[in-house]
Amino acid sequence: MNGLIQKIQAAMEIDPERSRIRLAGHEVAYHCEKFSTRIIRGLEDVLGVEEANTLIQQTAAESLYKALAQLPEAQPGWADMPRPERLAILFAIFKMLGYGAVSVAATNGNRTQITSANSYLAEGFLENAEQWRWSKRSAPFCHDMCGYLRAAFAVSDGVPLERVAVKETTCRTMGAELCTFEVEVTQ
Repeated sequence: MNGLIQKIQAAMEIDPERSRIRLAGHEVAYHCEKFSTRIIRGLEDVLGVEEANTLIQQTAAESLYKALAQLPEAQPGWADMPRPERLAILFAIFKMLGYGAVSVAATNGNRTQITSANSYLAEGFLENAEQWRWSKRSAPFCHDMCGYLRAAFAVSDGVPLERVAVKETTCRTMGAELCTFEVEVTQ
């Protein structure tokens, strides 16, 4: 796995002047969590929480999927790796991209529970909440992490994005200890 991570790191180009990262020839945004948090709150104010979640999740899923889609072809033996090993590689990429650490908490058939103690948007929200006196949320906030998880599971399991559903059920922005995501992959 270390060899693959070194290849990925070598394939990354960081442009701090434009706040961009290129991964495998695809440009993805470099995150500024406090700024992103305010943008997402604005989208929620205009569109509503559910519609903002749908829009952000779909955009995040599509953009990361494009960057990760060639990984199975680039990594010899990808299809023969156990799913936990493929997910571990994809979750290591999350860390390199600044999304925070995620881990598998439980698996039951086609359903997987993922947790994160440091989703970058939860971190940004909590920092902004302190500065701007925002109250705890009544709905989860890590919409883009849902999209990133959709992309990771689609690539890991070799299915289209449409076959992966992700819902955040607890969020640190709501006072929970962890952000928890329920992932369902249909074959």
